[in-house]
This record gives sequence, C-alpha cells and structure tokens, in this order.
Amino acid sequence: MKAYKLFVLFAAMVFVISCKNENVQPGVSQSQIVARWRIAKDSAANLLNGALTNANVYVGRADDYYDFRADGKCYIHENGSFDTLAYKIVTDNSVAFGNELPSTINPLTSHSATIDFSFAQGPGLTTYSKTVFLTK
Repeated sequence: MKAYKLFVLFAAMVFVISCKNENVQPGVSQSQIVARWRIAKDSAANLLNGALTNANVYVGRADDYYDFRADGKCYIHENGSFDTLAYKIVTDNSVAFGNELPSTINPLTSHSATIDFSFAQGPGLTTYSKTVFLTK
C-alpha cells in the first residue's frame, strides 16, 4: 500500500494539459491550480545509471482526476484507486506534495499544465521520474 501511495504521490506531481490559443501564466499560484483536473496521461520511468530500465504510460479514463482544493489537499482518483495528498506552492514554478517532494510546473495555463518530478534513491541507484498530464 505504501508503494502505491508513493506512486500516486509522484503521479500527482507531474501533469500537463494542452489546448490551443492559451496564454502561459508566469508562475503558479494556488488560485490557478485549485480545480478538478482530468488525467489525460500519466507516465513514469526508472533509470539506473542513466539507462532506462522501466517505463509505463497510463492513459486516463473519464472518471480519473486530481482535485486540488484551496485547503491544501489534493484528492486523487486514478485507475480505480483513491488517495488524498497535502500540497503547497513552493516557488513560482514548483509545488510540494506529501513529504515535501518537489515538482516543477511548467507551463501552467487556464486549461493545461505540466508537472515533472524525479528523485534519485541514492548514488548509483535508480532515478524515478514521473509526469502527469491533466486537462480541465
């Protein structure tokens, strides 16, 4: 269960939404991210010493979502599972989820965003990266 929550945490960290004729906002504010976002795609990869060892892509279903609330909670429904994570805006292009694991949000528009997250488990060990693509 802990491994799944960690996976969902990373899934929540990375997201992209794209629509035509949108203006990219210069930074992230809580008012911009607070919304219910549909999962378009969720991709994850593991790299060992720079070599790809595992890659997965999940295409979101109609009932999948990330629901960012003004109280600093994000409610997630993905692939039939539910989770709730705390989040906070750290800088003008990053957000931290759960255990303060940072992710980058760039770009963020009124209907799209990209959140990228990666972390290394230690020197010479696996690097985990995740991107979640969301739409409104």
